[in-house]
Amino acid sequence: MIKLSICIPTFNRVHFLENCLNSIAIASQNSTLKYEVCISDNFSEEKILPVIDKYNQKINIILNRNESNIGLGANILKSVSLASGD
Repeated sequence: MIKLSICIPTFNRVHFLENCLNSIAIASQNSTLKYEVCISDNFSEEKILPVIDKYNQKINIILNRNESNIGLGANILKSVSLASGD
């Protein structure tokens, strides 16, 4: 059972996303907590898939990619809707 869902809405700024995922990967090395990382990409122009692929081997990532920019608020809600944790 997933205890924690980390929800990340994103739009471009791939370097910030990579930094965030790296921090989660490092923290998870010292924890037995069952968690997931829920990412909703709001139609980024930058290439985020290589970053997702790099960290998907280390952490459990659930990814949604919007087909158009749905706005900040809706993208935040979308990332939360992916979550299954307590």
